[in-house]
Amino acid sequence: MGRVIGTILGAIFAIWLAVTAAGGIVATLKTFVIIGLIAMAVFIVVWLVARRPRRG
Repeated sequence: MGRVIGTILGAIFAIWLAVTAAGGIVATLKTFVIIGLIAMAVFIVVWLVARRPRRG
């Protein structure tokens, strides 16, 4: 009986760990996407400012 309970608890723990790890991976990817979008926006602004003809 104790072995069955241990197996069930082990399976639940393994599923919980997999879901937690997947959530962490998704959060990390979302962070990288947001940082990439910000970097791309900064790059475009700098590129547009650099292309403007100089006054003076």
